[in-house]
Amino acid sequence: MNLKDIQQKAKNGDGLSTYILGRAYYSSELGLKTNYPKSFECYNYGYKQLNDPRCEYGFAMFYFDDGESESEGVVEKDNEYANKLFAEAYPKLVELAKNGDMYSNFILGAYYNYGIGGIKKDFSVAIKYIQQSADLGHSGACYDMGRFYTEGRGVKQNLEEAKRYFEKASKMGNVRAKAFLEKEQK
Repeated sequence: MNLKDIQQKAKNGDGLSTYILGRAYYSSELGLKTNYPKSFECYNYGYKQLNDPRCEYGFAMFYFDDGESESEGVVEKDNEYANKLFAEAYPKLVELAKNGDMYSNFILGAYYNYGIGGIKKDFSVAIKYIQQSADLGHSGACYDMGRFYTEGRGVKQNLEEAKRYFEKASKMGNVRAKAFLEKEQK
């Protein structure tokens, strides 16, 4: 799906497309530059108007203070509110993941990675979900798997496997993967 199709579908009320667009603004995907207010706007619309659990997760992430957030200043951090939203979205995400939704698999990986929404932190489960998402073709999951193999985080360090994942993510337009590969070539 190209950016114009995603934007049109989001405008027409498609929850998944709204989530993809919000994520693209958040993570500089699909040729878009990072724009946190636009990302938040997409997630807010997708959660509150379309009742999409992927958007609810994205919306909640803006409120979640993980100590790493790059979205400072869009909303005031509120972990209690964020975790309420995470807990509410979780069962719906599990159902979507069971039906092969790569985005929900990726999001569930975050639940176990961060220990959010009442879910116990468990990196081995997180990596299982992220791997499933990568296998289904999620560029962010491929990028993350590349990082895990580079660092030996949750998997045995394997730089060839890392490069394979970064190349796969890069071919899907993942800016961070492209930057990593360019840096490695220097």
